[in-house]
Amino acid sequence: MEAGTVHGITDGAIFALYTDRRLASLQAPVATLKASNPKGTTTILVPLPESVQPNIDKQAFGLLIKAGEDESFRIHVEPNEKLRRIFEEIAGEREKYDRTQPKVMLVEKKRAELDIAVDGEKLVFNITDQFVRAQGLHRLYDTTPLTLESIRPVIRKAAHYFWHLRRTGNTKHLQSLVDIEFRRLEEVSENYDHTFHSVRRPYGPNLIKDGVIDIVVEKEALYGIKIVNKSEGALYPSLFYFDNSDLSISM
Repeated sequence: MEAGTVHGITDGAIFALYTDRRLASLQAPVATLKASNPKGTTTILVPLPESVQPNIDKQAFGLLIKAGEDESFRIHVEPNEKLRRIFEEIAGEREKYDRTQPKVMLVEKKRAELDIAVDGEKLVFNITDQFVRAQGLHRLYDTTPLTLESIRPVIRKAAHYFWHLRRTGNTKHLQSLVDIEFRRLEEVSENYDHTFHSVRRPYGPNLIKDGVIDIVVEKEALYGIKIVNKSEGALYPSLFYFDNSDLSISM
């Protein structure tokens, strides 16, 4: 299949196979397949034991019907019977109504990405994901009442956030072909661009240290990012901002 880890596909994802994409909502699939060892942009699909061997002419269309186990959103809740019942209901809802979305799993604290605890009449959300904690954030700013209606949208948002946060391909060769710089900028007052704005140029060292930028931003300071493609092919980057304080993702 011409899709892989860069598209978020993981081992164990289940696909329904159709001979024509336009018929996906009109007829039964010709086979049900499981993703095996996905690469960057390709995935091997293996028929399930109960599925027939598909007869494909030139090409077919695969529709995701169940997310892989590695995509599960792992949470820990403190020992509280009401709290546990709420999260078991949320987990059951996601499994029943949309199996293509990351599944919610209740796990022990050391395996969790988010730890939910009761503080008076409110819930607090402690971040246990080690990548996020390394950036100095240990808790979400927002709290919610101890009700299913209040918790459900938070879990939906958190599952979406952490699924994208750990969407990293198995192959690392691209990292050696791209350099990223983050530098302070200064304006060159005697030079102007075609829009009559002062030209800005970098000065000082690259502020990225071990993959992290840790700075105190000065008033009216200007900064710029430079991406250097050292490969022979054309690359088209998309930059996303992950805000760990409120679990938002923006471009």
